[in-house]
Amino acid sequence: MLIGDQFKGLGLKIYQPEGSYRYNEDSLLLAGFLKNIKKGSLIADLGAGSGLISLITARRFEHVKIYAVEIQKEIFSYLVRNIEYNNLSESIIPLNEDYRNIYKKYHQFFDLVITNPPYRKPDEGRVSRDIKRAISRHETLGTLEELLLASCRILKDKGRICLSYLAERAVDLFYFMREFGLEPKRVLPVYPFSNKNANLIIVEAIKKGGRGLTILPPFFRRDTASSESR
Repeated sequence: MLIGDQFKGLGLKIYQPEGSYRYNEDSLLLAGFLKNIKKGSLIADLGAGSGLISLITARRFEHVKIYAVEIQKEIFSYLVRNIEYNNLSESIIPLNEDYRNIYKKYHQFFDLVITNPPYRKPDEGRVSRDIKRAISRHETLGTLEELLLASCRILKDKGRICLSYLAERAVDLFYFMREFGLEPKRVLPVYPFSNKNANLIIVEAIKKGGRGLTILPPFFRRDTASSESR
């Protein structure tokens, strides 16, 4: 059975497996974070899942070419269906490949990399018995270091990467970005409530960019304070 979610204003419909892997709000926030994408830009969506970020980006920015990379065959089938259903085959190219290897074909090819990667190391927290959920949440098919190395390899000089990540692992993220020549430029801290600590960051970095970081105003998922503190 398929679940269809209609996105108002964009005219998108997303099919995904019921009771298994599904996109979350983080993907929507990341898609909304993107800006200043020029016409003709070449974009890689690494770990594209069912294609939500690719679809939104193709709708928001005209005349871009997006390579949506997804390794899991079942999830990839939903990605292909979503591209075809939303008539975006001219803008989005689906690739059923391991993103760690695509540099062999696409070395220094892309202007932008987008990714909403797994946030947890394989030995952290409870691992879902559902393999698709486990892969989406834990670094089973690629570590943070491998993701950033792959991104560096496929980005042009001065190309950008935009990704979401756990706030508690921000030090790991910034350390490995610097290791691979990806200089953080914009950071959006995301808070679950106004009286809670940030639990997510959305980051833009530039390959071989100069130093200088902007911390954007906070984004609150819920405007009200958590009931736990009332």
